[in-house]
Amino acid sequence: MKRQWKISIAIFATVCVAAPGAAQPFFDEPDLSHGPFPPNAVVFHHEVSVGTGWFEIVGDLLLRHDVSGYTMHFMENSTMVSAGYKYRLKRPFSVGATYVFSSSNGQASYGNGEINALGSRRQHTLALEGDVRWLTRRVVTIYSTLGAGLSFAKSSVKPYDQTRPVEKILRTVPNLHLSFIGVKIGYRRLGVWVEYGRGYKGVISGGLYTRF
Repeated sequence: MKRQWKISIAIFATVCVAAPGAAQPFFDEPDLSHGPFPPNAVVFHHEVSVGTGWFEIVGDLLLRHDVSGYTMHFMENSTMVSAGYKYRLKRPFSVGATYVFSSSNGQASYGNGEINALGSRRQHTLALEGDVRWLTRRVVTIYSTLGAGLSFAKSSVKPYDQTRPVEKILRTVPNLHLSFIGVKIGYRRLGVWVEYGRGYKGVISGGLYTRF
């Protein structure tokens, strides 16, 4: 799994380096003096977004699931909300920061591997992110995102055997997110976004954004 992350990040970095040059005629923003943008088009440099995510948050690849001898199983994301800010740099890049809160629940085993407890985790993530835009048109933007930051997680295990104590542990660990493909659809200040990737935002995430 770590090898897959390394390969994905290497490909992402290579394409980012090549994007301003080789890919520019096809994927970068057109000249604002012609094309799909009117001559007096306004470029908004600031963007604020909110969203949610679906499916398992596999960004916990760097976050161990075991708690005091228990091993977490079948952890499913029950809640995930995010809020972010991006600043639009010279084409085709943007940089910013994101906050993500996620809540996961599942089962846990101790010793022989038999499921004998309930597991839960509450996680706060702060990360810096960078976007590379492959295609920008009047209402559609296609892009990719790479983010890295810290996750502050509280994990707990409640045994089915009520004579055993509830186990809790706090951890602070590095975390990653890579959105392979993202799409934003909107006009001028308002729009919607959706991303597919791996990391602290989940497998599929989406929401709303506003620009100013």
